[in-house]
Amino acid sequence: MADIKNEPTIEKKASKKKKSSKLFNFLVDIMAEIVYAVDEFNDILAMGANALGRGTITAMAAIVTGVDNLLLLIDKMCLWIKFKVLTNVHHIAELIVKNAKAIVRIVSGVLITSIAMFALMAACTGYEYSYNGRSLGFINDQGEVKKVVEVINKGLSKKYDLDVNIDDGGSISYKRAVTINKDIDDADDVLMRLTNMTDANVKAFAIVVNDKVIAYLDSHESASKVLNNISEKYAKGDLAQYNSIGFKEKVEIKSLNTIVGNLKSPDSITKYILKHKTIHVKTVKTKVYKRGIKYKTVYKKTKNLYRGDSSVSRQGVRGVERVKAKITYINGKEVKRKILKKKVLSEPVTKIVLVGTTKRPPTVGDGHFIRPVNGVQTYGFGWRWGRHHDGIDIGVSTGTPIHAADGGTVVHAGWYYAYGYAVIIDHQNGYQTLYGHNSKILVHVGQKVYEGETIALAGSTGRSFGSHCHFEIHIHGTPVDPNKYV
Repeated sequence: MADIKNEPTIEKKASKKKKSSKLFNFLVDIMAEIVYAVDEFNDILAMGANALGRGTITAMAAIVTGVDNLLLLIDKMCLWIKFKVLTNVHHIAELIVKNAKAIVRIVSGVLITSIAMFALMAACTGYEYSYNGRSLGFINDQGEVKKVVEVINKGLSKKYDLDVNIDDGGSISYKRAVTINKDIDDADDVLMRLTNMTDANVKAFAIVVNDKVIAYLDSHESASKVLNNISEKYAKGDLAQYNSIGFKEKVEIKSLNTIVGNLKSPDSITKYILKHKTIHVKTVKTKVYKRGIKYKTVYKKTKNLYRGDSSVSRQGVRGVERVKAKITYINGKEVKRKILKKKVLSEPVTKIVLVGTTKRPPTVGDGHFIRPVNGVQTYGFGWRWGRHHDGIDIGVSTGTPIHAADGGTVVHAGWYYAYGYAVIIDHQNGYQTLYGHNSKILVHVGQKVYEGETIALAGSTGRSFGSHCHFEIHIHGTPVDPNKYV
């Protein structure tokens, strides 16, 4: 009976002893891993210290690599420990209580070593900051740059008289770097470096014409102002009169990055575009107006005129119509007109011209003369007031047509001493005739005229006492009495 009772007790104790031994081994494995990691880290520190003694930068790279490896190992260990702890929490707790002092020593050593390592890294590393990939310097904290960005933007905005934001698109970048033997920039250094850049990258608004950038401005408002200035140059007056106001080209405003030196003011861009005509303003408006209608000209034959002569029987009169048209302008100049509607207000009157068909008489005199004008003879040929009167005077009103007494060639047409405006015709047979005191001459020198052709209009020019035609006939240069030849 005693043997039977003691048997379960022995098995139970053996089981407890077996489990306790398993947990102890597990904890020992954990501690071993930690000790191994610490040893490995100490080796890395030693290697780094030796390298530092030699003044090499490679040491810091090795230290950084060791820290990264240690942290990775610790992460793995934590995951493993967490799993084991969750599955054996009761037994692990007993082991921790039994080995508390050893664990505290180990953990404390790891923490102290880690703190020292991180302190060393903080003292020996910083950040290299760059602008659009171009290195500017070294800083201890990224915040030092970020704090002065607003000040930098204000400085550049004041310098270029524009709204500048140099880091709108994340142009400033940072990279962890070893700063031993490096000059560390403070806030003033950063401000000086960035504000002196003319290639600082900024967010801009570009005026793009047919997919080509022609100008960069600081804001959408400034770009719009330029386009409005260009439009107002040619779209004048009441804008309601225009069907549309736009541009001949494809014009867009796009948000693009550029260097700050490319930014221009709205006024300078407006002047540039107007001078070089890089943008053409297109306006369209509908206009209602009146315009004339051309009249036709009809020619009719008549025997009452000589061949080559013509006379207007009825003057032509232009008609009038009301027109509605759509007119297109480029930079204020009309380039297209489309008639939409028209209505005749008055019909045009056809012009009628009479064309002579009668054979023209000869332009060479035959020695037979006609009176140049019908009227009363006021003075005859002969002596008068102590001087010889070489012709006859025929009284007529001013403007009465004067005709050639015979066919011939005009040898004088103009002012002629006391005769005023006079015409002299050579009849090609020794005879010449003179017609004086005219108000207007209708022929020119060298013109061939026929008998009865109108050559002048009567008047009272020269030495005269009233409107009349002074008529003379000369034979081989000697004046004769015209009454004997007409």
